[in-house]
Amino acid sequence: MKTFGLQKGRINLRNAKVNEKIKQLNRELSRCENEIKRTPTGPAQEAFKARAKGLIKQTRMLEEHRDMLDNQILDLDEVAFAREGIEVAQYSVSVMKSAKMELEGMMKNLHDGMKDLMDAQYEILESLSRSFIPDSIIPRSAVEAALKMGCG
Repeated sequence: MKTFGLQKGRINLRNAKVNEKIKQLNRELSRCENEIKRTPTGPAQEAFKARAKGLIKQTRMLEEHRDMLDNQILDLDEVAFAREGIEVAQYSVSVMKSAKMELEGMMKNLHDGMKDLMDAQYEILESLSRSFIPDSIIPRSAVEAALKMGCG
């Protein structure tokens, strides 16, 4: 970016010099026009007219040069704008990649959490489906016998 700014500054400086020369030529052309008006028709007036034509030609050449410099400035501005656009796009892509990775991590954590909850729910359901009195404390056969006696 520094090179664009530096080059643009150089062109602006050159443009200012060209504009100053154009102003000088216009002042000189104005003096020639005044001399043409004051000078009677003849070789002296023709000399002033020739001088004025040369000044006009020189002015047009410098104006074309100034226009070229203006176009160069516009070109540099367009390139700088395009470069900034690319940098913004690159930054946006890196932010999106970073967000994607973060979201993937969050989804994995959510998935792991859901798996843990499902495992816990399964354990709870499994423990509820088992008998409340373990076989090691009262043998199953004794429980069945007690149930038969009580029912029968």
